[in-house]
Amino acid sequence: MGQDLKVLSSTSWRLSLVELSIQRSLSQWHLVSAVALERKPVITKEKSTFEKKFYDMLQQMELRGSLLSDHELRNKEDMNRAERIKRGEIDESDLDAASKQTAQDFEDAATEELNKFQVASRVTDADIKGDQHSLERKLDAHLLLVVKQKLGNDYRWVLPQSIRLEGETMRQAAERVLYETCGKNLKAIFLGNAPAGFYKYKYPKAARGNGILGAKVFFFKAQIQKGNISQKAIQDNSNVEDFLWLTRQELTDKLQQDYLKTVHTFLVDDEVDLNCEAEEESEEQRETSRQCN
Repeated sequence: MGQDLKVLSSTSWRLSLVELSIQRSLSQWHLVSAVALERKPVITKEKSTFEKKFYDMLQQMELRGSLLSDHELRNKEDMNRAERIKRGEIDESDLDAASKQTAQDFEDAATEELNKFQVASRVTDADIKGDQHSLERKLDAHLLLVVKQKLGNDYRWVLPQSIRLEGETMRQAAERVLYETCGKNLKAIFLGNAPAGFYKYKYPKAARGNGILGAKVFFFKAQIQKGNISQKAIQDNSNVEDFLWLTRQELTDKLQQDYLKTVHTFLVDDEVDLNCEAEEESEEQRETSRQCN
């Protein structure tokens, strides 16, 4: 009798597994293509304290080990000629050479011209105004496009996305998303045919229909080449309410944490490694402490 109960229990357990397997196979997910559109940095970041010290050290090493340049040789020759003029050891040909522009005159003129040159500010008008719709901001950082898109009955900040249509590849769906969101004025290049990231979420039970449990989102990376988002494209797109160009740090304030965690897995980190600076500061503190003792 006990053996029969074990057999029935085992059979019941196996049937449950089969039913669960059938139920999962009948369940469906929407396949969604999303675009991670980036504007790459336009200028380099400012050097850290460690980088500046290392650069200065390399400059000093190069200066000590280098030969005199043509300009320095010419300046040395001019100084020797001036000494000979003072001593009266000069002939007519040297007087003609001395009447021409000397190396020092050339250097003074070049320095004066350099002082007139104004370096463009790293801070733009868009930075001052805090305009997150502009690409002319945070020139030394990566900017990622996020949109306030309708998902269900709510609008959420996400990367531009859309459900794949019948007959489309996932890459073609991503290209369509980009065009529908940004308009024809923006030109971008996609980085490969394979998705760079994956995220899935379930729909609320009230929103599930036809066996659709939720969405599986495949992210495709792209880089902007020229142009910007057309305001008309945003107005014509009933699913998109707004857009922003955000830095890595600013994404934290807009994207949900689990979604943001997935996005960060395929983005190049913009954070500066401060370990070297921390070690440098610690060394300076130790040196100061030894001097005080």
